[in-house]
Amino acid sequence: AGRIAARGVSRELVQELFAVHSPLSMRPKTPRERVLIVAGTEDSIVPREDPERLWRHWRRPRIAWLRGGHNVQFIN
Repeated sequence: AGRIAARGVSRELVQELFAVHSPLSMRPKTPRERVLIVAGTEDSIVPREDPERLWRHWRRPRIAWLRGGHNVQFIN
């Protein structure tokens, strides 16, 4: 963030530019009862807060927490 700010790019501009890629800028076209969010409990790429935020934003559809990380899940 420091190098970006040093070039005169504001935090607000960065958020605006990346918003087009954010699922938090969208709503599913699929009915909520058919939506499933799958997340890993040990994910080092996507922190736990992100799927939880998406779950709230998408009006609390089903969510499945798999043991493991971004690339590996273990089925109990």
